[in-house]
Amino acid sequence: MIQVSSPSSIGLPSKDYYKNDDIVTKYQSAIGQVFEALNNESQKQGRSLNLSIATSEGVLKLEKKLAAASPDAEDRDDVTVSLRMIITESCLTYYKKYYNPMTFKEAEKLAPSIHLSNIINKQTPVDFKTDRLIIMAPDYMKALEETLKSTSQDDLQAYILWKTVQSYASVTESDALKPYKRFANGLQGKVSHRSLSHFEMLTYIRNRMPPKNDGEPVLVTLTTALVGS
Repeated sequence: MIQVSSPSSIGLPSKDYYKNDDIVTKYQSAIGQVFEALNNESQKQGRSLNLSIATSEGVLKLEKKLAAASPDAEDRDDVTVSLRMIITESCLTYYKKYYNPMTFKEAEKLAPSIHLSNIINKQTPVDFKTDRLIIMAPDYMKALEETLKSTSQDDLQAYILWKTVQSYASVTESDALKPYKRFANGLQGKVSHRSLSHFEMLTYIRNRMPPKNDGEPVLVTLTTALVGS
């Protein structure tokens, strides 16, 4: 059986972060700086991605809509929710809030723009056959459809590019990605060794030095502080 659910992270690690104005401002700034840097690099190669700091506004607006439609983490994990009802064109069906067996046809009516059956067929083995899905958040699927219809193609493409950047940022060395890496590290309470002077790094280490002759915690502390930078 295949399960379809809302993403655990839209862009920021938690939907609650979108309610924090300071984090949102820094996040949008990081997106804009990365876009501007990527556009400058592409122009040097004779191409243009048509990205700018202003493009980040459309990406953030889209993320906020998707985050607002996403189930809360505690609700998503609650399997004791009450039954609700949904009316389809063909029948009246009772379904649980986060456990909703549906046919492909029923599921695709929730968000026809994403062509769910095509996505699943391309991701599953050739000999795999099923005519039913578990839709974990029907309300999210409906909101997704409305959001896709109301969002410009430019903003959708920019969001897809941004998600690509986020997916590969941890394994990609590029100056263009530094603004996002600094933001991500700051959000997690980590310190990037590339942004510190030698004196600052030594001060950071000394202030966190464990008791003498206890070497292993030093490695753990440094690894925790610098990972992903």
